[in-house]
Amino acid sequence: MLLSLNANNQILLWDCSQVTTTGTESSNGSGTIKHRFEYTSGKNSLEEDSATCMTWLMTQQNQFVVGYDTGHIVFFDIMSGSLASA
Repeated sequence: MLLSLNANNQILLWDCSQVTTTGTESSNGSGTIKHRFEYTSGKNSLEEDSATCMTWLMTQQNQFVVGYDTGHIVFFDIMSGSLASA
């Protein structure tokens, strides 16, 4: 699994299990998007929270945490594809 952040401030969870690095097997070199995650604090609809960092949680293997420029720290669950805690 791979996390990425796109220009629209969406966090993407990629399944890269089918990607091969050897030239002997046929692979198009791309994974599939499993989930898209977004967060807005809801305080001001004109300003969007921008993610600045993210990491997997070593103690909760089904969750990752994202830090935002507003100071919010948000936990997402990859099993349910939803917000776990904000």
